Amino acid sequence: MDKPRLHTRAFLKVQDGCNHYCSYCIVPYVRGKPVSRDLDESLEEARKIVSSGCPEIVLTGIHLGLYEKLPELVRRVGAIPGLKRLRFGSIEPFALDDALLDALAETPTFCPHLHLPLQSGDDGVLKNMRRGYTADEFAEIVSRAREKLGERLHISTDLMVAFPGEDERAFENSMHFLKKISFGKVHVFPYSPREGTDAARQSALLIPQKTAQERVRQALSLASELHKNYSETWIGETVSVLVEKTEGKNVRGLTPHFVRVAGSAPSAKVGAEVSITPVRYENEMLLTDDIDVQMNFGDQIAEFL
Repeated sequence: MDKPRLHTRAFLKVQDGCNHYCSYCIVPYVRGKPVSRDLDESLEEARKIVSSGCPEIVLTGIHLGLYEKLPELVRRVGAIPGLKRLRFGSIEPFALDDALLDALAETPTFCPHLHLPLQSGDDGVLKNMRRGYTADEFAEIVSRAREKLGERLHISTDLMVAFPGEDERAFENSMHFLKKISFGKVHVFPYSPREGTDAARQSALLIPQKTAQERVRQALSLASELHKNYSETWIGETVSVLVEKTEGKNVRGLTPHFVRVAGSAPSAKVGAEVSITPVRYENEMLLTDDIDVQMNFGDQIAEFL
């Protein structure tokens, strides 16, 4: 059984393998074809996780959207007595069909946050990556997700910059698209060749390192701005925080929308849900006035994306 992390969150892997063959990815060659874990076996492990006292489960997989009975799994795991929160680790955008979105919308424990890997906002680069969608199609998927799960749904993503052949216009298209979608958390990383992939054979199209570093810098700056913009929409509202760390009267944890919050909650224990009204944003989290952003919570709480 997956050991709960920090006593509040456990990762339940229900799928392995991939048959998508993105041009930069080695996973299909080393992990094989998609395999779905038995539904009953997955449910049994989920029940054990909850009975151990862990209030949150994150469903994961190499390509989670290829799990054969994902809508049913969501409904049945989400209904386990004692489970407070259900999340996805990451899911490819084209997996969000109406059946899955309906299941998410009808599962009260599912948290309104989706990590949808974009990789690029330029159609030419997306085609070269073999991602299987255009920028407009990705935007339509996000629109349907927000229609089903609420306009304040937190959409986080991955952005790969300096992919072979990405010219300045293509990079600017990605920057514009990030703003258009109003992502929250954006993970930015430069392209790195993987031996044996089609992209690695495009050495003539490699972006100079200095250019790649500058694009990463610009993308990270925009990512910081976007995360701040989304997080600040919750300032002044009372939000539910699942406590992951405590220090005296101070607590720290995540809202259902995957926004990190620190505030005062005397006597609250790890694993409890508390109500906090943040008033400011600092160091990528929301804070109350009586909290010290330098409080000693130990190591940064690990992200699961």
